[in-house]
Amino acid sequence: MAKEKRELLYNDQITFNYFDKISDDALAIFEDIKKVVYQAIGDAPIDYTKLFLDSDVLADTYIKTYRKTKPKHLDSKVVFKADTNVDLAQLNVLLVSFTNTNNKLSQYKYTITPSDLKSNLNIEMFNRYLKPELKEKFEALAVFVGSVNNLKKYYDVPIYNAQKCSEDLKLDGLVLKIELQKFI
Repeated sequence: MAKEKRELLYNDQITFNYFDKISDDALAIFEDIKKVVYQAIGDAPIDYTKLFLDSDVLADTYIKTYRKTKPKHLDSKVVFKADTNVDLAQLNVLLVSFTNTNNKLSQYKYTITPSDLKSNLNIEMFNRYLKPELKEKFEALAVFVGSVNNLKKYYDVPIYNAQKCSEDLKLDGLVLKIELQKFI
């Protein structure tokens, strides 16, 4: 059985733009995190999923990569900070800031992978489709609205009266429109 093609009413651009702005903010914070990581370990690989669980992973990666012969009596974090001038507390602030910003994205938040981020935000997720069971009603209202707006060219039609014909209509300035949200 072929899948029914749904009829697109509109794309909710306002909501998409809201989440896209938050997404950009989260991405900028993640870029700051990557700069700190690069300052500390250069191009050495790091698992970001582990880093977000524990910032000490950065110090451990540094020690394993660059200070394999570190004397055992020295604290790894002290050696790491002395060698790199990177403060793990500042990294933690960035990690928490990213996590808080990312959580604002709700179901669209980034997925943290071992090597980077994966975006879960797509403009098509904000497409709003006509409910099939409301199609006839919507089409009837579309004809009515088109007729009323067309009649305004020739007659002084009191448009506010036309709006009273259905609770699914609204006035946008002096233009009669269908309340699209009631059909999704």
